[in-house]
Parts: sequence; structure tokens; C-alpha cells
Amino acid sequence: SSTKIPRLITFRVVACLLCLLGPWTPKSTAAMAEEGSSSSIRVLVTGASGYLGQFLLDAIQVHNARKEEVDIVCAGTFGSRAGGIPTNVTGIHMDMQSASSMHKAIGEFRPDVVVNLAAMSSPAVCEKQKEEADAINVPTALLDALQEVRSDALFIQVSTDQIFDGQNPVYDEESEAVPVNQYGKSKLRFEQILRERWANHLILRSSLIYGPKPPRECARAGSFLQFLDESLATATEQEPVSLFEDEVRCPIYVHDVVAILLAFIRHAKECTSAPLARTLCMGGPERLSRVAMGELVSS
Repeated sequence: SSTKIPRLITFRVVACLLCLLGPWTPKSTAAMAEEGSSSSIRVLVTGASGYLGQFLLDAIQVHNARKEEVDIVCAGTFGSRAGGIPTNVTGIHMDMQSASSMHKAIGEFRPDVVVNLAAMSSPAVCEKQKEEADAINVPTALLDALQEVRSDALFIQVSTDQIFDGQNPVYDEESEAVPVNQYGKSKLRFEQILRERWANHLILRSSLIYGPKPPRECARAGSFLQFLDESLATATEQEPVSLFEDEVRCPIYVHDVVAILLAFIRHAKECTSAPLARTLCMGGPERLSRVAMGELVSS
């Protein structure tokens, strides 16, 4: 059923990142040997046991298996579920509500790049647990810890399109952010803090991410696609599936998100001398409501 929804690479974001990174010439083997360990990049993925994190870790392993010129030394953090981290990847327990836990994780691994995927992402839960949502979604202690270890590290923040209120579509990077729920408010607040405090940053405002089931144990059983597939399979006239018709998003395929993240990770060292400092909207090619997605899957 996942093939029913158009799966197209997000060309605009990829084109933007290539322009931002500029021309890139692969180094010769001799040059790489001369640099030694400088050809490797240390990447810490927070929230790595979650849905997107699992796919990113697997893609990094595939990248390294190809013996490309940039080797990615990766570690992934987890809160309560270590099962989402592959056995051949370093897993680090990190509590996003504990400054000491974040300082310990950053201090021990000393990353060149942090990809922050850790989040309380359920809008309903964020409304009920506002203080906890702010603590997790606005991790200022993570910046404090990174400042002590690597002040020029690239910080990649995956944000959300829910920073917009939906009243004036279509949105781009210059559109006014007016979040209407606690989740959007907390994500926007950290965007603002990141711009003020961290020169070398990239903010990717992601729309609804869809794709296959996660490869390992995950708190989230899958994307909205799996929910649709399973719900429609058991729906009846007496018990139909109810979906929002007034929430319109630009769903993006999970492997396209991973490809975008990997492109920036691979070129991260080029950003240390010229900080990136960019915000990009990251969505797929189609505007779809939840009802429209349900109709595509059911057809």
C-alpha cells in the first residue's frame, strides 16, 4: 500500500543543500592518507531508537560499507528503549530532561555533528504534559554540553511544519511562524534559541514523515501509513475509519529525509570554517489531507 502515495525525492531541498555546500571535489587517496583520522566524522544521533533515527543509523552503516571517502563514526542515544539501536552501533543512554546526562553523553563521545531527532512529538501528549514537552523539545543543556566540547560542531535540528497555523498556505522559509499547539510552540522556541546561540546550525522543518515499518523495536509501531493500512483492513460500515479533512500536509518519504540528512553529514567538515546557519522547509511533492491519504491507501 505504501507505493500508492507518490514517492519522489524532495528536489527543492536537495538542490538547496547542494547550492549551500558549493562545489565539492573528492580528495585523492594520498590526500586522505595524509589527513588520517580527519577523513572521519563523529556523528551523535539523539533519539536514534525512534522511527526516523533507526532508518538513519541503518543508512549510515550502508554508507560506511561502501568504503566512501568520508567514514562516519556514529553513536545513537536512547531513553528507555535500547532495542532500536543496531548491535554494531554504539548506543548511549541519555535522558533529554537531565542536563548531567546530556553533558556525560556529549563529553564521552565528542561529536563533530549532532543530529537532534529526540522529541515529544505527539501534539495531544504535549498539551497534557507541557513542562515535559518543553524540557525534551527545547534541550538547551545539549547546546551547553556541546559548547564545552566542540563549539564549531554542526547541529542539525529536525523541526516541524506545525510551527505554522495553516491559515496562509503555501509556506516557505520566510513565512511567519504562528504555532497553534504546544508541540509547535516548543519546536519553534528551540529554533529561535538555536539561531541565537549556535552559528553552525541547520534547521529542517519536516512535514509528515511516512514509510515502511521501523526495522527494529520502536515506541511508534510505524508511520501514519501503517496506521491507515491496519485501520482500513479492519474497517466496517458500522465501524469506519475517521480522518481529518482539514489538516493538509506535504508527506515526505522517510528515506528521502535520510538522504537529505546524510548529504549534510557527509559535508559537515566543510561547514566548520563557514558555518551553515540555514533553515529549510522539508516536504514532499504533494499536498494531501489525512482523508486523501486514506483514499490513496484504500484504493
